[in-house]
Amino acid sequence: MNFKTIQDLQAKKETLNQERKANSHKYVEGGLSLLSKASESKFSHQQELSECHALFLKALQYNRKDPMPYIGLAHLRVIVGDRSLALKYVKKALRLDPNHTEAQNLFHFLARKSPAIPPEKKQIPEIKILDAEEECLGLQIAEHILALKQVLKEVESKVLQNKFDLLALDHYLSRQEIAYQTNLKQISIWSHRQGSDALYFQIKDWERDLVQLKKNRDLAQTYTQLEQEIQNLTGEVRENILALHRKQVFPLQAETLLEKYLDRCDYFADRLDNLEAQNRSIAILEPIYQELVENIEIFRNILDEILAEAELGAPSCPMVP
Repeated sequence: MNFKTIQDLQAKKETLNQERKANSHKYVEGGLSLLSKASESKFSHQQELSECHALFLKALQYNRKDPMPYIGLAHLRVIVGDRSLALKYVKKALRLDPNHTEAQNLFHFLARKSPAIPPEKKQIPEIKILDAEEECLGLQIAEHILALKQVLKEVESKVLQNKFDLLALDHYLSRQEIAYQTNLKQISIWSHRQGSDALYFQIKDWERDLVQLKKNRDLAQTYTQLEQEIQNLTGEVRENILALHRKQVFPLQAETLLEKYLDRCDYFADRLDNLEAQNRSIAILEPIYQELVENIEIFRNILDEILAEAELGAPSCPMVP
């Protein structure tokens, strides 16, 4: 591997890291904004807290080195009276950034001996969000989603270059589908037990990415099949160009072949137009299609010459043995 290749890889890695940090920041901001909104109703709406929890978990998907998602989760635990788990989250945040002011303040607050539920919050109804085991399940789903997004990027890139292994992709999709269904069953059990649908926000992302990967897989198969069909026809046209040169076919037979080739050429043109109409690149297929068109044109020109000779009384082409 040369130096330039290493530099390119490092640049791609840095770009990916920046994207992940930006996505993490976006979800943290969304979670904090929703937490602020929930405070206006004195945290009485369970759905708001569930969504808030899901946003902080999504932030951790993209960047586990950011203390803010842990701080957000700690605030949620304080709200529901789970100071023990809140303290664990704060300690995680401080391990990432020992000088983080908000984490330090929250740590000192939680370290003080005080009632589990402050007096002013006695009237707040019990709010159920994910327990520790469910959070592990959420992080497990997050890992699947991150891995799936990476595969999506690779497939999208390779689809345009028509360089991938469809069989390997099918095996990967099958494994992902099994993992998805397994986790969906677990989520259904936990959600029924806890009265919380926070994890469904995670699984929906997984489901959406799976659907997108299947679409890319189908597109990849379309490219592959179309490329193969065009190349097969091009090979057939070339063989019959040689046959015409050797006078191994009748002109009438050649005219029938030409009509078939032109019809197929129109069919391929329609397929390519449809791909473009769907905003799909056909750059990989255009040269192959153009090669087919050029060979059909050569076939037509040779046939025209043979027909012109026949009109002038030249011997006709012999029948194929």
